[in-house]
Amino acid sequence: MPFNAWIYSADVMIPVIGLGQKSAWQPAPAAPIQFELKLPNTLGCLEIPTNFVYYMQLLETVFGWVGGLLLVSFVTGLTKKE
Repeated sequence: MPFNAWIYSADVMIPVIGLGQKSAWQPAPAAPIQFELKLPNTLGCLEIPTNFVYYMQLLETVFGWVGGLLLVSFVTGLTKKE
């Protein structure tokens, strides 16, 4: 299965449905991410911490669970507008 960033993100965010990307692909924990900023006042090379992708995946998972719980509470009527 080829990697698709959008499907991988949806697979991480949707807590109940498995789309197959999360089980087939995992972020490399020790791979440094470097990119050059192309700004008029260049700041040079920006290095992102090696565990950045892992923490972003955790953040997406938390947002997915919170969003899913809010959706269920709205649909079932547990949360109502006053």
